[in-house]
Amino acid sequence: MFENLMRELRSMERMQMSFPIESDEDGYIDKECPNRDCLFQFKVHKEDWKNIFKDEAVYCPKCGKSATSNQWFTTEQVNAGKEMAINNVKAMIGNAMREEAKQFNRNNKKGFLTFAMKVNGFNEQIIKLPIKCKEIFEQKIKCEKCNARYAVVGSAFYCPSCGYNSSRHMFNEFIDTTNAKISNLDFIKRQLSTVNKDDAERIIRTLIETIPNDLVTAIQCLSEDVYMNLPNSKSFRKNTFQRIDDSILLWEETISESHNTWLTNEELIKLKKYYQQRHLLAHNNGIVDEEYINKSNDTSYEVGQRIIIDKQDVVEFCEIVKKLGNEILKFA
Repeated sequence: MFENLMRELRSMERMQMSFPIESDEDGYIDKECPNRDCLFQFKVHKEDWKNIFKDEAVYCPKCGKSATSNQWFTTEQVNAGKEMAINNVKAMIGNAMREEAKQFNRNNKKGFLTFAMKVNGFNEQIIKLPIKCKEIFEQKIKCEKCNARYAVVGSAFYCPSCGYNSSRHMFNEFIDTTNAKISNLDFIKRQLSTVNKDDAERIIRTLIETIPNDLVTAIQCLSEDVYMNLPNSKSFRKNTFQRIDDSILLWEETISESHNTWLTNEELIKLKKYYQQRHLLAHNNGIVDEEYINKSNDTSYEVGQRIIIDKQDVVEFCEIVKKLGNEILKFA
């Protein structure tokens, strides 16, 4: 008795189950970074996953972690797969027990007393439905190095197929993020003001004052990456590209072009002022000193005052940095 059930249980020791994963309407499938501190979810085109991606290494677009291709299932896919596997095991056990019941009932129809076996509570069907996908992601990217297509929400810095960190894409991400921060300032202020107007003013001021540092970081990272890949690049000191005069000198010595040729004189004057304001915010809590006045030529402040940066300042700063970055990218 129960030979069918025991045979089915023994077969399960060697059994592996796989379930199809659904793609979205644009042909992209869901993936998730296996780094527990990241868990960034993104999409890759299913055809590129088969034809371009390599089994030995896939990269997280956000944190850059690499792992073999079998480690990128999303939490939702894993949970759905487990649920389907459990249901299928239940169905297999149920089918085996129902077969045992049929045999038992056939063999117990003789005699004065008859016994019948009935099996309840198990699925009868073995199912392999596709695991559903998330909604379509609007931001789609094609790697300029390996041509792999992927889609993200928010920021992404690495190609998931080859790990390439595009200086162009990285810079555009910085600018897009900064523009998003600027364009949402009024909305954030309105929402916060419904709770506490004083807190709203403080938070908005803090948000605005983070933007100059974001923009200096963006142009520094871009400059370092593009410059180091020039055939005649020279060694340079740390944070050279945080200092406008030093970076101008380095560019001119190497390619005979610099901020002086890429920007108008008015734009360069404003850029120097915004750089010095960023330095004050980062190192002196925004309090004006003699060095700031000398380097920025900003005579609207006296020593000891605190600089005031408004939305229009960061909008203008962002536009100058974007123009400067696009000029530098011509040498990438």
